[in-house]
Amino acid sequence: MESEKLKFLSITAVLLSTAATTFTTMTYLEKTEYATSNITEIAAPGLSTPLLSSGSTTISSGEVEQLRARLAEVEAKSKQTNDELWDKKQEIEKLKIQINESQQQIIKMDQHIASIMQENDQLHQKKEQLESELVIFQQCVKDAKDVFDTLLNLNPIRVIRRIEIGAEVLDIVNSAVRTDGMCRRAWHLLNQSPESLSMTAPQSRR
Repeated sequence: MESEKLKFLSITAVLLSTAATTFTTMTYLEKTEYATSNITEIAAPGLSTPLLSSGSTTISSGEVEQLRARLAEVEAKSKQTNDELWDKKQEIEKLKIQINESQQQIIKMDQHIASIMQENDQLHQKKEQLESELVIFQQCVKDAKDVFDTLLNLNPIRVIRRIEIGAEVLDIVNSAVRTDGMCRRAWHLLNQSPESLSMTAPQSRR
């Protein structure tokens, strides 16, 4: 009788140890279902054979060895699972670092693109300014050509006389102290008609 009690206590201790190990790898729902099931029907993961036959109250030495083997199997499986979880955690940490580095690179690229776009806008504004200046320059060239063509079509004597009068007037205005007599002389020269200009000989400058 004492021997059967010792066997029963031994198997109970093994079952409790197995149950505790198995509980660490179960979800809350699995633990609840496990706790409400018949303890005599506990089996190791992946094995379909129960540890004890239903209704059995004794256990043989062979069954004890079988229980120990299954317990070792559960512990090994638990250690393997923990190692895999640790490896996965390390991989996740490395991925987090890579993601952070990628985000920093993306931020730098965005800043570089913004700088390039700003430079492009400045170049576009400079291009528009140069185009506007080019239009003005082309108009000036056209106006100068029109003036030159007009001068070519005029009487050369009149053109030369007007140039001489213009130089004389400019000299009077720049060098005189704007006395009444000099101003009247300048106005007189400016108001001469083209016909009188062509007939009037150049006068000496004062």
